[in-house]
Amino acid sequence: MTDSTTQALRELAESHLATVLQKLPSDRMGRFVLFIEVVRAMDYWGIHAQSASSDKEGAEHSLDLMYWGWNRAVSELFEPLEQPGFPLMESTPRSRGFAARLMQELGKVSLLRRVADMNERGIMEVARDGNEFQIRMTEDAKAQFADSIESDRLKDTEELLPSASTGWKMASIQNFLRYPGMPGSYFARPESLTRRWLRGDIEELTKTLIRPWDSGHGIMVAYDARIEVDEHYMAEALDLATVWREDSGIHMPFS
Repeated sequence: MTDSTTQALRELAESHLATVLQKLPSDRMGRFVLFIEVVRAMDYWGIHAQSASSDKEGAEHSLDLMYWGWNRAVSELFEPLEQPGFPLMESTPRSRGFAARLMQELGKVSLLRRVADMNERGIMEVARDGNEFQIRMTEDAKAQFADSIESDRLKDTEELLPSASTGWKMASIQNFLRYPGMPGSYFARPESLTRRWLRGDIEELTKTLIRPWDSGHGIMVAYDARIEVDEHYMAEALDLATVWREDSGIHMPFS
């Protein structure tokens, strides 16, 4: 049976969600245009704002809330349009600020729901004092971070092995698979086959492909394409995807 504190958290989440949804446009076109601005805000906060902010910790917390709100924003705003074409709208600091605040408010809803679930399952302890909630982790909460802890320890071990006099030798993972019976003790470090696509001059190369474009409704940014740029970002994406796969606990088997 759900306790009163958990129920109060869920009711607070639903009440806050209803308040946020009242501020959204009622028509499909308005929602889709707002979705475009949400994507712009995510790009800005994810790439520029974090590094440019003097309050790095505060920027990271704000971005985390926006990530928490992303799924709900997509479900509410990403609607099929009835007419052909792609809507254009001027992006302003005010419109981007509204989009960022919307993501954060939706993130609060997701976070409240998660805290309620974790409290119900004994992962968090939540005590209510009037209109305030006091939240703390229980010992069982550490089990959520088992993969992260394992990954951190592996990285620490990787850094120590090359300089340690333990008789281990470094080898690429390709050699490890090619010669599984070779004598000695080997530690295989994965090597991405696509790293040869990475370019040290990617920024300079990309700048030559960007130009202003007059859409007739305002000056936009146009991008030309080059296979070298596509390959560079494909290599970057594959490296990130490999890390994310391992962080999720899915590891490649060796035979």
